[in-house]
Amino acid sequence: MKKSVLVAILLFILAGSVTAVSAQAKRLWTSPKAGIWRVNATDEEKEVWYGRMTLTRKTNGKYRGYFYWISSDKTTSGREYFNGSFDRKTGKLLLKAYAVKNIKGELGIGNYLAAVNKRGRNIPHGKWSGGESIPGIWSAVWLKAR
Repeated sequence: MKKSVLVAILLFILAGSVTAVSAQAKRLWTSPKAGIWRVNATDEEKEVWYGRMTLTRKTNGKYRGYFYWISSDKTTSGREYFNGSFDRKTGKLLLKAYAVKNIKGELGIGNYLAAVNKRGRNIPHGKWSGGESIPGIWSAVWLKAR
């Protein structure tokens, strides 16, 4: 009798653990915060880029905004405008640039893919490619609301 009660208790505990684990697996990622982000990047030609990203939330995981880029040698700068989306299931942010306003030199238009951390304030690993841009990697940290 005591063994069957002990087995029942263990099965109950294990069932609760499995439910807790599966509930955690379904947890959604936090959307990136709207506002101003500090951005650092390096392209495949080893050019270092600094900038700001202005991110405005629309609806249903949709975003719009722009990057303000400046190269480390200060020969190239400008704004790159984008539309984007965020998938709360995977934590992935996709930004597709559609226009550039060059201030100095010439920027290319790219597509950006990144992982956003669960607090929505850090983009530790991103990459870009496409169009006439030189592919590269980037990261960003949220600074403030707009």
